[in-house]
Amino acid sequence: MTSQVNLGSDLGEFVPVSDLPEDHAYFTYQARVNAGGYVPTEQVVIQHTDAVGHDYRFATEGPLELQSDYPEAVREKAGLEEIA
Repeated sequence: MTSQVNLGSDLGEFVPVSDLPEDHAYFTYQARVNAGGYVPTEQVVIQHTDAVGHDYRFATEGPLELQSDYPEAVREKAGLEEIA
């Protein structure tokens, strides 16, 4: 996963975003979808990272951490109410 975090789409192929020209359609799309500065999926990653202390997308060693109380711990750390 760490090798895919910085990939973007170029006509159906995945390439490093840094290899795309500044006027590429990828950036136009991202600007429209993420207008206003709020990116829900990124907010979830930020809350998860704050709760567990690391960004799971960059974990390269060992198994993925799974805990039975994980969802509750994340909600508490993020200040979110429990979802019924």
